[in-house]
Amino acid sequence: CGDGPGGGSSRRASLYIVCDKGGAAPCVAGAELVPAEYPEPRATKHAFKKLMRAAVPSAPPAAEHPGFLRLIEESGWLWQLRQLFQLSGAVVDLLDLQGSSVLLSLEDGWDATAQISSLAQICLEPYYRTLEGFRILVEKEWLALGHKFQQRSNIGATPQQGFTPTFLMFLDAVHQLQKQFPLAFEFNEYYLRFVAYHCVSCRFRSFLLDNEAQRADLGITAADDKRADTNRMAGGEAGAGSEEECGGGSSGPRGPTLGHSLFDYIDRHHQKSPIFYNFLYTPDLDNPVLRPVSSISALEVWQYYTSEELSHGAPYDLEVLAPAETEPRHPQRRVVTAGYDSIARSMPDSFTGLLERIRQLELELGHLPQKWRVRWDQLELPNTLELQRNSSMSSGVVRRATLAVHKRGTLEVLVRGRLAAAPPAPAPPAPPAHRWAPAPAAAPARCDHCQDLLWGPLKTGVRCVDCGASCHERCAEAWAPPCTKYKAPPPPDADTLCAPLSAGVSTLQSSSQQYYEQFSSNVAENRTHEGHLYKRGALLKGWKQRWFVLDSIKHQLRYYDAMEDSHCKGFIDLAEVITVTQASPAPGPPKKCDDRSFFDLRTSRRTYNFCASDANAAQEWIEKLQ
Repeated sequence: CGDGPGGGSSRRASLYIVCDKGGAAPCVAGAELVPAEYPEPRATKHAFKKLMRAAVPSAPPAAEHPGFLRLIEESGWLWQLRQLFQLSGAVVDLLDLQGSSVLLSLEDGWDATAQISSLAQICLEPYYRTLEGFRILVEKEWLALGHKFQQRSNIGATPQQGFTPTFLMFLDAVHQLQKQFPLAFEFNEYYLRFVAYHCVSCRFRSFLLDNEAQRADLGITAADDKRADTNRMAGGEAGAGSEEECGGGSSGPRGPTLGHSLFDYIDRHHQKSPIFYNFLYTPDLDNPVLRPVSSISALEVWQYYTSEELSHGAPYDLEVLAPAETEPRHPQRRVVTAGYDSIARSMPDSFTGLLERIRQLELELGHLPQKWRVRWDQLELPNTLELQRNSSMSSGVVRRATLAVHKRGTLEVLVRGRLAAAPPAPAPPAPPAHRWAPAPAAAPARCDHCQDLLWGPLKTGVRCVDCGASCHERCAEAWAPPCTKYKAPPPPDADTLCAPLSAGVSTLQSSSQQYYEQFSSNVAENRTHEGHLYKRGALLKGWKQRWFVLDSIKHQLRYYDAMEDSHCKGFIDLAEVITVTQASPAPGPPKKCDDRSFFDLRTSRRTYNFCASDANAAQEWIEKLQ
């Protein structure tokens, strides 16, 4: 997307509208529609469930356990992160390199739109990589935009839809950016884990309810700007502050009823200790735009999903950890165990350890301890002239190669969008099909398909009325070669046009039916999931095996007599589905069925009873249908 190295030529537009597939073409001159694929809430929920099965299993692994990495791959969580990076990277390139405007018009506007917009702004603007900037980004792109934190976190009075970690996926994406650009962020990885933990802990008022109007109605919106206290602490006081200030307490008669802001709490603790600060933070003013690598091999599983500290519980309640840190440490050697002890607190990094040592020495001398930021700012920077580093050939090549790969990814997004928006090309004409007719053979013969015996008294056969090919009835369905002597119907003449109206209508219907049957019925389908299920009849209550197909485009669950059938026996409209739950075994179950393989699908019309081949297949159907 540009004329730079590796960019090539591309048709430019003043405005790119990133939208769902099937969106209407823009009527504004200079605008281009870009249909995109993005992680939908339902897919995110299912991927997170599978991710938790790998990261936090409910039972010890069995002998046939596929392994941690295989379960991570099958969850699809990293693939959804890759989709976010591809779309946000395309937005970054269109804004930065091409100078065009981008409009995000995805779903309802508060899930994928917030994710892509926030990631693009973090990559473009270095201010949003600071503590203050990230707070403003979350407040304007998530809280003010109306992301449904209560519904997605499933913490309402009557939870129904399950936990959908849309905001958690965004924090995971920021963590991936931190791993690829460790010098670009002012906050560290513990800050992201702290926000991820407390966005569902209900301890702070920041992420309660679904929008600002609900927060204002219930009185949990801040009546004053608590950041004024933080600014006062940063500018006017040099002491460490009181415990009440660090606890996020608010003054005034309405303080206890309003609750506390998570970001105010973080700011107060940031004034006391560098627990949220990244000591490697070095903003690069010459290259402010971040272009991350979106390949699966460059992504990793976040430590937040897999780490534990059993000695004190979750390390995100600082008041619980404060008494343990003030206890006198024994001089003798102590064994530190990963998973039980906190590695960061037991073996702090050099910067944190030296700052804490300076604080202890000041207390021993009877001095008022200075804030850590004051000491940090007093450090003398080395002479930049002596440390001037000329860019090497390898670094320049890597930078140009990364830019070329990023631009190629943007072009792929645009090309896929243009192909999706273009009208479909007409399908090529189907090869002429055989017209089979029953043909009992008086003498033994060979089947032209399987070369087995073909004889009337033993095995009946069929013969093509055009080319004379002979085969079994079962082989006729699998016959691949087209008919070599197919005779197309003659064009209509004047006598045919003057035929009665009823005969003309019947001829048109028969020819249309013949033309329709030449095409495969699977072309216009999007089969999300398919397989055999036993369905219990509504009248006689008998179990019969059917072939079920879940279509995510038409939102239907169709069932056929056999897998090869092209016409369905019926369908269930997914818009009428209320619940899909596991059920107890019904009377008269099919043979060799597990007791956990039964599930019920309840709609607004009736309740359908199903039985899968085993418990795993039943659980997979339940997850796909939810």
